[in-house]
Amino acid sequence: MIINTRRFGTLSIDDDKVIEFPFGIPGFPELKGWCVLHTDENHNVHWLQAINDPDAALLVADPDLLFPDYNAEVEDRDLAPIGVNITKDTTGPPPIVLHVVLSVDRAMGKVTANLRAPILINVESRQGIQIALNRGDYSVRQALPRLKKPLERTDVSPMEQVSVAANSRS
Repeated sequence: MIINTRRFGTLSIDDDKVIEFPFGIPGFPELKGWCVLHTDENHNVHWLQAINDPDAALLVADPDLLFPDYNAEVEDRDLAPIGVNITKDTTGPPPIVLHVVLSVDRAMGKVTANLRAPILINVESRQGIQIALNRGDYSVRQALPRLKKPLERTDVSPMEQVSVAANSRS
């Protein structure tokens, strides 16, 4: 499929890379189809781009790289809408990628993360949801920590299973 984006122009996206948000995303309830775009410069920060709106895109990142002590306690019932059912017989972690939305305040020169409402994506079913956490004293505008070295991950991120290179222009 061909999509238009404000940041990356016209892109060719495989249908199997589309992520369905059954309830939309807060602020974008009518937009159900999204895709994850990454750039060659940084595979740890992604763009969550709406399929049907070139202007709707959210900057997202893996909170474990930024906030090692972050512990998003997600209820089993929160995962059911994206096809994850955890039972007493479930072994191993669910096929979920958790990301937080980043906000850039250009005037202040600051980047903050919304730790209160992470985005969860089931990489197997390609369904996503943004949930408000009931536990934890997390901010919607948590300043990013000063890092001594650039973000670097040695393993392959599960987000690679659902993301598309932003330079795949048609």
